[in-house]
Amino acid sequence: MTRLEEILEVACKLYYQQGIKSVSMDDIAESLSISKKTLYNTVSNKNELLNLVTKNLSSIFIKSLHDISERNSITEKEKLKHMAKFILIFTCENVLFIHQLKNTHRRLWVELEYDQHTAILKIMGPIYQELRKEKLLKRSVSKDLLNFIFLGMCKVKKDHLNAMESSQKRIEISELLIDGLFVNLEN
Repeated sequence: MTRLEEILEVACKLYYQQGIKSVSMDDIAESLSISKKTLYNTVSNKNELLNLVTKNLSSIFIKSLHDISERNSITEKEKLKHMAKFILIFTCENVLFIHQLKNTHRRLWVELEYDQHTAILKIMGPIYQELRKEKLLKRSVSKDLLNFIFLGMCKVKKDHLNAMESSQKRIEISELLIDGLFVNLEN
C-alpha cells in the first residue's frame, strides 16, 4: 500500500467516525504515526485530501459496478440483482460521509453523485439492450424505468439506514422489484 493509499484509508475512517469538519490534518498525521511534514509532502491541504477521498470512493463505486457487469458466469438478471445489492450496501456504508459531504462540500458531493449516475447509465445501457434482445423484460419496462430504479438506490436517506437489517430488507425488496420486471417464462 502506498503512502497516499494509507492516508486515504485513515482519512476516510476518521471522516466516517468523527465527521468531516471535526477531523484535522493533525488527527490524520497522528493516526498514521507520521509527521505533519510527511503528510503535507503527500497531500497539500485538507481540501485536496477530501477531494482525493471522494474521488477514491467514486472509483470504487464505478469499478465495482463495471466488474459485476463484466461477469460472464451470471445472467443479466443476476447482474442486476448483484448491482442493486452492491449499490444499496455501498450507500449504507457511506451514507453518513455522503450526507456530510453534501452539507459541507456541495461541489464534491455533486461530482460524486454525477460519477455514480454516469456509471449506472453507462452500464445499464448494454444490459438493457441484451434483455430487450432476448425478450426477457416485460413490454412496459423501459430503459428509463430501469435507470430510474437504479439511480434511486443511490438516494437512500440517512435516517433509513440505522441498521444493516434495514439494508438487508432493501436488498430483498430490490430483488423482488427486479424479478417483477421480467417476463414469467414458466407459463
